[in-house]
Amino acid sequence: MTIFKGATVEAAIEAGLSTLQLNRDHAQISVEVQPRRGFLGIGKRLAEVNITKVAKSTEKSNTVKKGIK
Repeated sequence: MTIFKGATVEAAIEAGLSTLQLNRDHAQISVEVQPRRGFLGIGKRLAEVNITKVAKSTEKSNTVKKGIK
């Protein structure tokens, strides 16, 4: 579980994926905090996303081999 921050949700996701060297297919992404601009910079919040690496499952290991005695 790793939290990444950015000015936008998309910027936070891209920063996290490049840091972890993953693509979207191998990552579980959840938005923790939506960004907010604030008024004159007061109350400004960065976007926060949680990126977790998803284990690769191969179909060969999940299938039952038939016909083998």
